[in-house]
Amino acid sequence: MNRKNLILLVTFSALHFVLLLSTLMVSMEALGHFDDPSWTPSLFYKICKTVSEILIYPGSWIWSLIKSNDFVEWIVVVTNSLIWGAVGLTLFRWIRPTPPPEARSEEQS
Repeated sequence: MNRKNLILLVTFSALHFVLLLSTLMVSMEALGHFDDPSWTPSLFYKICKTVSEILIYPGSWIWSLIKSNDFVEWIVVVTNSLIWGAVGLTLFRWIRPTPPPEARSEEQS
């Protein structure tokens, strides 16, 4: 893996991690209204809850099999973000492939 792909992998993984934690925090809004039967969730809450359930999927499945301590849970979350980053990198390179080295050297001259 070249340096450019590694930087893209880390970038996509970090974006996934931040988006996952952000949507999880917003989706926990319902915990404050747990005892209020008249509370109806907002559209923003529903969207964040759905997005967080999608983004955490492979990790939540793995976590349901392991169920260990908090440190292992964070390893699963980070690994989940790396998996999503790898998928994002694969899709990015499929849509926008890197030209072969010969073509790059011809563009520079």
